[in-house]
Amino acid sequence: MRSSFTRISFLFIVALALFAMGAISGCKSTEPESTEPEAAATECATCQVSMKEGGWCDDCGAGYVSGEKIACEGCYGLASGGKTEWCEACNVGYVSGKKTECQGCVTAAKNGGTCPAHGG
Repeated sequence: MRSSFTRISFLFIVALALFAMGAISGCKSTEPESTEPEAAATECATCQVSMKEGGWCDDCGAGYVSGEKIACEGCYGLASGGKTEWCEACNVGYVSGKKTECQGCVTAAKNGGTCPAHGG
């Protein structure tokens, strides 16, 4: 009984020491962090152009509006077209093309009402 307790205690201390060493060293990657958006690292010419000018890439399944990557084609259409609608698949909405996570704001904007949560 005592030897199994000693063995478990020893393993716990070793694990704790390894964890502490990792926390102290920071466990950071030696790779430099990219300051360029995602499309700059890809070979896809369409994404590179879309990132700068706005557009949808069928090959990659992504669109760009004002440099922001949008993975849902429906949301891309709402954002790029300046529309007001809710995307059920992504659980986000757009009011005049601007993204919001409040469905009440989208409904209020469509109906000319006031959002019950935000009063806008």
